[in-house]
Amino acid sequence: MKNLSNYQQVGFEEANNILIFKWLLTTANMSEAEFIEEIKKASKTINSYKDCKVLLLSKDMRFAISPDIQLKANEILLPAYNSAKVKKLAILIPEELVTELSVEQTIEEKEDEHNFKSNFFSEEEEARKWLMT
Repeated sequence: MKNLSNYQQVGFEEANNILIFKWLLTTANMSEAEFIEEIKKASKTINSYKDCKVLLLSKDMRFAISPDIQLKANEILLPAYNSAKVKKLAILIPEELVTELSVEQTIEEKEDEHNFKSNFFSEEEEARKWLMT
């Protein structure tokens, strides 16, 4: 994993064709504008990998995503996922974090706008197994 910024890391597992993004605890100090910039960085990274699977590690995410900001993020990310032909997106979230549920609800509402399967997990091992099936 390498730092994409002060807020997230990125890595690629070539053997499994999995692009991994990990949000860091520093997201507690992130502004809405910085979050959108982070999404743009992730989008550019996604476009560098074709036909991959994405594992989003959000357990350390401390930025509360408002519905408006989530919509803006989706406007940036969904086209990137589609153009990179992402096959699956596994999102790891803490069960107890209700703020992250807004991510799930928004993606579910937009399922007709993307060509990949997405699922939410509380355990990384579960998420990896799902990505590999």
